[in-house]
Order: sequence, then structure tokens, then C-alpha cells
Amino acid sequence: MIADKKLVSPEFDWSDVPEPGKKEVTLADGKIVGLPSFVDVSIMAYRKDLLEAKGLKIPTDHTELEAAIKALHNPSGGVYGWCARGLKNANMTQWPCQFLNWGGKYFENGKALLDTPAGEGSLDWYARMDREFAPPGVVNFNWSEVTAAFLQGQVAFMEDGINFFQQFEDETKSKVKGKVGYTLVPKGPAGQIPPTYTPGFAVSAKSKKPGPAFLFTQWATGKSMGIISQVAGVGVARLSTWDDPKVKAALKMPQDWVDAFIQGNKIGSPGLPSIAAVSEYRDTVGALFQGAIEGGNSKDVIKKANEAFQAILDKEK
Repeated sequence: MIADKKLVSPEFDWSDVPEPGKKEVTLADGKIVGLPSFVDVSIMAYRKDLLEAKGLKIPTDHTELEAAIKALHNPSGGVYGWCARGLKNANMTQWPCQFLNWGGKYFENGKALLDTPAGEGSLDWYARMDREFAPPGVVNFNWSEVTAAFLQGQVAFMEDGINFFQQFEDETKSKVKGKVGYTLVPKGPAGQIPPTYTPGFAVSAKSKKPGPAFLFTQWATGKSMGIISQVAGVGVARLSTWDDPKVKAALKMPQDWVDAFIQGNKIGSPGLPSIAAVSEYRDTVGALFQGAIEGGNSKDVIKKANEAFQAILDKEK
């Protein structure tokens, strides 16, 4: 249908779709199987006021980040240095903030690649930060508990999906409004690769009206609807919409949040393995990672995680 000029609308404009979104809907043979509607980026929020009080700069890598986390960790004063999802399944979308930056790759030619220096090193960092510097009970935290802790002023650094952060600037909910900075998660040993997550629209091969369905997907994911969506505060899978005057006038978030959103859409990479059984992967490996947060040896955990992941991959052959 994309090759049919009679069906392709000016709203399609594939060049305007962020690269991470394109990756998510494009198969290895180049076939496009859907149109992205949103490219969600995992970024980092931090307390500007706490950094300034200690005379600390915004961390640029994970070594500096860990040092800053330790410096701001003050449980007796009601502030924990760090917080990220600990709950199984949920933790598998945030550990990639480290896994990808350590140079991790999920699999190749059907072989699981979690049990590598990148996998072990990134898991050790993620689990250790949650174990040593996060609020009690973090092993059971999903996005809602992590963002709630930050909203209440209990956390200095956190990472999660960028759209969740809009509530930090809502004075009816947030105790930290005006005190928060936003940035991509600092680079790791292999660079800076923010994980992204892309929902989208597809047209079933069994559809009785594939043409109208394709036209609808173009309208729903196009630039015109993208502008309307962004004015309403909803993220989209477009780059040009950020420059629209109506979008700029409606923005309630600080410029550093916007910058992180746009940059993540440009340099990010899909955060989960492209497999059919991704939910099983998240449940199984995520449960093992809970054990690492609770104190399990990262080398042993990543080995078991790789074995479990390989078993899932083998079922898909």
C-alpha cells in the first residue's frame, strides 16, 4: 500500500517519523508492518535544587551519576538518591537505560546475548542503585510508585518514560514543581542510547477494506493529527510538529524536557527485544532481576536470565 501513490497521503511523510519508531515497525527484510503513533523515550529527572545546594553539576556519565546519587542520598532527611522500577516485567523497560548504554544487544541469529560484560555490568549498576539508594520496597515499584516518590520530593534522581514526567510540573500534584531538571540518561561505557517504545497502527491482511484502513492510519499518525495531539499534551511519532506555533504555545513543560524528548527521538533505539513472546520475556527475566535488586549476585543472575531468554527464543524458531 505504501507503494501505491493513489493511497499515500501527504500526511504519510516517512522522513518525518523518528528513526527509533521506524526501526520498531520495519522488519529485517525492509518491509514496513505498521505506522508509529508515538515514540516514548526513557529519560532522567533530577532535583536541580539539591544539586545546586551541594555545588554539583549535572552528571554526564554513569560514574558521575553514581557519585551524585551517593552525595544526595540522605534517608534521615527524607531524600533517597535514586529510584527506578524494581517490579518484575516493569523493570525490563528501564534497565535498558543502562543495558543499551553499556553496549548491550539482546540476541543475534537466535542466540541470547544477555550474559555478556554489558549485560552483567548494566544489571549490577541498576540493581545496586535500587538496592542501596532507593526508597524501601523499591523491588515492588512500577512507574506509578517511582513517579509518586519523586512527586513527593523523596527522590533525587529517577529514570522512566518521558510522558509520566509531565505531572512533575503540575502544581496540584507536585511538591517539586520548578525544582526538576530533565535530561537523557547519562552515557555509559558504550555511549548514550536512550531506550524507546513505539505503539502504532497496523492493517490486517484479512481486512475487507484495507485501503480505507490504511488511509485512517495515515490520518491518525500524520502531522495534522500530531499537532492536535501535542496541543492536548499527548506525544506523537513526529519531529516537525515540535516547530508548530500552536504546539509551542501549548507547552507547559520546561525546555530541557522538550530537548530530551526531541533528542531521544533522534538517537534512541528500541528498548525491548523484537520477539513475539516479549511479555513472557519481561515476566521471566524481570523476576530474576528482582532477585538481583534484593541482593543476588549479578553474574549468577545474568547467566540464569540468559538461559531463560534462550529458552524463549528457542520456542520461536
